[in-house]
Amino acid sequence: HGQLAHPLISSLCSVIAMGIMRLLLLSIPVLLLSIFLAPDPSLLLGSDLGRLVVIARCIGKIFTFMFAIPVTSVHPQFDALEHVMKNLKQSTPSDCLSRVIDLVDDYGWNRGFLINVGDVKGKVVEDALQARVKAGAPVKLALEL
Repeated sequence: HGQLAHPLISSLCSVIAMGIMRLLLLSIPVLLLSIFLAPDPSLLLGSDLGRLVVIARCIGKIFTFMFAIPVTSVHPQFDALEHVMKNLKQSTPSDCLSRVIDLVDDYGWNRGFLINVGDVKGKVVEDALQARVKAGAPVKLALEL
């Protein structure tokens, strides 16, 4: 029985060692994720390492914003600018300004939401300004916000 017990103990020890290794390999990513996703990593790691984790998070967010999210989905103004630039190439220099205004209005009506005066409200503002000028009232600065 002495010879039989030794290989049995040896194989049992190797099975236990493999289980501990697997547990460690699985717990390391979980531990790292819990540190990285902790609301205040300085509580787990101390102030210096916690600050480094916060900085790493910020850098990760910046890279995600820069490379994973299209700018046009965050700022529709860039999509409108691309629409204008792409379609403005068909214009002549003499009608360039009116073509830009028409393209911005086209984008607002047909492609995406924009906050601008546009062709409908623009006509109302233009009529109001002309009425003030005809009445002799002073015209002050008009600003679109």
